Amino acid sequence: MNWPIRCLVRKANIEEDEILPATTSKPKALRSKEITWVEGLRGLAALGVLSNHLSMCYANYLFRPCCAPIAGELSPENANQAPHLFQLPIFRLVAAGEAFVALFLVLTGLTTAYKPLKYARADQVEKAYSSVATSSFRKLPRLFFPATVATVLSWAVCNLGGYETSRNGDAWWMIALTPTQSIGPWYQAFVDLWWAIWRPWMPYGVSPYDQPQWALQFFVEAGMITFLAVLGTARLSTGWRIVVLSAWAYWSGHLSAIIRDPFVGYCTLLGMVLAEINFAVSSQRLYNKLASKIIGCLIVILGLIAMSYPRDLPERASWSYGLRELGEVVLPFNDSKYKPWVSLGCLVFILGIILSQPIQKALSIAPMVWLGKISFPLYLLHGTFIRSLFAWILFAGQELSPSARDENVLKYPLPSNIWIAFSVICLMLPLLISCHLWIKYLEPCFDQMTLWMESVMLKQTEPRQHRAWRLGWFARIKAMLQAILLVVRHGGLPARTCPDSYSVDLESENGFLLQETVADACSTSLLYASDINLKDTSPYRDSDNNEETERCLGKP
Repeated sequence: MNWPIRCLVRKANIEEDEILPATTSKPKALRSKEITWVEGLRGLAALGVLSNHLSMCYANYLFRPCCAPIAGELSPENANQAPHLFQLPIFRLVAAGEAFVALFLVLTGLTTAYKPLKYARADQVEKAYSSVATSSFRKLPRLFFPATVATVLSWAVCNLGGYETSRNGDAWWMIALTPTQSIGPWYQAFVDLWWAIWRPWMPYGVSPYDQPQWALQFFVEAGMITFLAVLGTARLSTGWRIVVLSAWAYWSGHLSAIIRDPFVGYCTLLGMVLAEINFAVSSQRLYNKLASKIIGCLIVILGLIAMSYPRDLPERASWSYGLRELGEVVLPFNDSKYKPWVSLGCLVFILGIILSQPIQKALSIAPMVWLGKISFPLYLLHGTFIRSLFAWILFAGQELSPSARDENVLKYPLPSNIWIAFSVICLMLPLLISCHLWIKYLEPCFDQMTLWMESVMLKQTEPRQHRAWRLGWFARIKAMLQAILLVVRHGGLPARTCPDSYSVDLESENGFLLQETVADACSTSLLYASDINLKDTSPYRDSDNNEETERCLGKP
C-alpha cells in the first residue's frame, strides 16, 4: 500500500483491510464464514445456466420428459422408447436453466438478509436497518456496472462480425438469440447500444446482445423485497417473524402466478426464512448429529427432484405426471406448476444443505469458493463466448447446407458428438480465465464506482464519506485534477521552490509527522490533494485551510 493511502488509514483510525478493496482473498459478497457454502452453490448455479444454454444449442430433446404413454401423448411406435439419461430426474438439471435462476433468487434473500437478521436477533434493530439499507442500495450498481460492460463487449463483437458464424449455424439457441449487425448510418450502432444497455432494466425487457440479463431486474427486485421485509419484521420475535414472512411468501406466490414473474417474492421471502433456520441449526449444532446428516441428504435429493420438474408436457413421464397431480393439492397457485415446483425445489434443496454439514464442507472447498467468486462474470460472459468462440470451433470446417428445421434455409450443420464435446472443452478454459481476470481487475473498479455513488447519494459520516475517492486509480485521477486546480489558482509554482525536488513537512492533529520528497509539481499537488488535512478531504475548500494550502505549495 502506497504512503498516501496508508496515511489516510491512520488518520481515519480504521483497519487497512476495511478501506482497501479485496480482490483475491475472502469472497466479497459474503463476509460470514458460517455460510461460505453459499459461494460454492452460486458457482454451481452459474454453471447450470451455462449448461442449459449449451444444451439449447445441440440437445433440445432434453427439455421434454420421456417416455411414458400417459394420456395418449405418445404414438404407438414411440411408446416403448427409453428415456435418455439426462431426461431423468436430477440428471435433467443440466438443461433446467430457470431452476438455477430461482436458486439465485433464494440465495439473494438468504444472503442479503443474513447480517440484518443477525442484528435483529440480538435486538440491535438500528444496525439491522442500516445494514439492509446499505446492501439493498448497493445491489443495483453492483449489477448495473458489470452488466453494462458485458453489453458493450457483446455489442462490439457483434458489430465487428464475430457473431456471423453463430447466426448461420443450425443450433437453436444461436439462431434465436444471436443479434445481427446494426444497419443504417454509423451512429445507429451507438443508438442500438444505448437501448441494449437500458432494456434489461425495463419491465420484462431483454437485451438483444446479452439475453441472460433478463433476470437482473428480478435480482434487484429481490433486494428491495428483502429491504422492505426486514424493515417490517426486525422488531418481531424470531417465531413471529418466520410466521409473517411465510404468510407474505404465500401471498406473493399468488401474485407471481398472476403477473408471470419467476416467483421473486416467494423465493426471496422464504430465503429469509431459511436464514432464520440456519441460525437455529447452527446454534443447536444439529448438523453434527448422524440423523440430521441422513435427513439432510434425503431432503437435498427431494429438492433436486422437485427442481427437475419440466416446463412442458409433464404428462409424458410418470414421475413428472405424479408431481403435477401432487401440485394440484400442495401448490395452490394458478400456474402451470412449473415455476412453483422449481421454486419449492430450490427451497427444499437449500434446507437440506443447511442440515447437512458434509455437503456444506464440500461446497466450501477452495475451488468451489473460487467458482462462486466468478459466478457473476460467468453468468454475464458465457453468452458472448458461446456465440463467438464456441461457434467458431463448433462449426469449423462445416459447409452451408439445407437446415434440418427449414430446407429452404442454408445453415452450418451440427457436427458429431465427439466434436461437440471437444468444442465445450475449448470453450471452458478461456471463459474461466476471462472470468478470473474480470474479478481481479474489473471488479475493484466496479466496487469503487459503487462506493462513489454511495458517498454522493447517501448521508454518511467519516470515514466512509470520501472513501471511494481514496482508492486506487480513481483517487489518483481526482487528485491530479485537484493538483491542476491548485496550480492554476495560485498562478503556478513558486519561484523560490527547487525545480527538481523539495520536501513537504506537515504535522497532523494527531501528532505524527508526514514527510515526503516530491519530484515534480504534479506529485506535490497529488501529495496535498490526497487528504493531508484530517478534517476535510478538500483543504482548499474554506478559508481556515488557506494557510496550510500555501505551506504545501511552498509559498511564504
